[in-house]
Amino acid sequence: MYVFLLFLAIIIIYNQIQTRREKDKITDLPKITAKGELRALTLYSPTSYFIYRDKEMGYEYELCSQLAKALGLKLKMVIAPNQKEMIKMLERGEGDLIAYNVPTTLENKRKYECCGREYLTHQVLIQRKKSTSKMLTDVTDLIGKKVLVQKNTTYETRLNHLNNELGGGIQIETIEEDSLSVDDMIEMVAMGQIDYTVADNNIAQLNKTYFTNIDVSLMLSFNQHSSWMVRKTSPLLASTVNKWFRDNVQSSAYKSTGKRYFELIKGPSPFKTTGLSIRKDGKISPFDDLFKKYAAKIDWDWRLLASIAYQESNFDPSAVNSWTGASGLMQIMLRTAKILGMDSNKMLDPETSILGAIRLLKTYEQSLSGVTNQVQRQKMTLASYNCGFGHIIDCRALARKHKKDQNRWDDNVEKIIYLKSRPEYYQDPVCKQGYLRGSETAAFVTEVWIRYKFYIKKVPL
Repeated sequence: MYVFLLFLAIIIIYNQIQTRREKDKITDLPKITAKGELRALTLYSPTSYFIYRDKEMGYEYELCSQLAKALGLKLKMVIAPNQKEMIKMLERGEGDLIAYNVPTTLENKRKYECCGREYLTHQVLIQRKKSTSKMLTDVTDLIGKKVLVQKNTTYETRLNHLNNELGGGIQIETIEEDSLSVDDMIEMVAMGQIDYTVADNNIAQLNKTYFTNIDVSLMLSFNQHSSWMVRKTSPLLASTVNKWFRDNVQSSAYKSTGKRYFELIKGPSPFKTTGLSIRKDGKISPFDDLFKKYAAKIDWDWRLLASIAYQESNFDPSAVNSWTGASGLMQIMLRTAKILGMDSNKMLDPETSILGAIRLLKTYEQSLSGVTNQVQRQKMTLASYNCGFGHIIDCRALARKHKKDQNRWDDNVEKIIYLKSRPEYYQDPVCKQGYLRGSETAAFVTEVWIRYKFYIKKVPL
């Protein structure tokens, strides 16, 4: 009898605990407001969320920031490894909403509240711009053409279906998903290394801002509706998100966010190592004396500082990057300027900008004191200046894991940084800063260093 009563008591207590846990999962707007924090689940990606120069960025992130600010809440981004796990994390109550374009299938609509602006996504062909007569303008033009996509992805599935519909003829080539990312293959098209690949239209539009010679107009699939999501137990949050989107979709802040990520040209840098020259008076720039004055503070060659300035602004102290918010001769981010103690009203003053850069370079170089070779240390410092020190920490950790020398940039950390745009690398547990378009940082270091060597030959120390 006692055993039975004990067993019954255990069952009752267990059920109470489970009920309490289920109630704890019910986190609708009043509870979120009481906590003062909105937890947004998303994925690392060039369109949703990433960290650049130690600043959180991404289209979904910025919309979440605007939403949280309107609600008077702090924003916490919770990063999931993949879309499937992201949905499970929502179910477990690890986030309040999914800030990512999740397909609004019948199953998802049955299980969750789809909210926010409804997006239309579809797959498109990536090809180089050519004369009109040579461009592929219809799916039937794919017959006889070779298209490279990742194996076991929706892109391969769609091409196979399309190939069957056309009666065959598309030469579908696949690579393992961990060998190249979609961004990598789009860049290969832009560089003329392959002719065609496939991507979702939002990814394609973003990449078009980096590679203006690609065309992404040919649709390969029907539109797929997608949106943000919350749990069924959060109807007030869903309605609030819906209302915010309705009220703000035409606002200047909302429109400028979309323009920054999907319209403004971002790269590659127009200040390439081609066309190198020195001024007629034998100087590199009007700021040579300032470079000499402040380079001595970190024991750097002033001509290396000059090369950074050319790469960042083409020696234009009034330059402002409308995408990242960096400004001035040395393109210092506003957030970074505040940390460095710079006067935000003097961001465009050349001397203030150079002094800020010196402080930043010194901080990074001191953190790399274990790199004893000066050239390798300076190159890693340059990389940190371009993308943020956190990403270089990640790359050195990946280098150790993959049996490369973490203290050498050349052919070691440099090669690793290219891989940081691929999920299997930026999702590695040793990485803390996630996705990075590493090819840009590698190019930055290379171009700055080549120009620096040119300056050494042309201008005395």
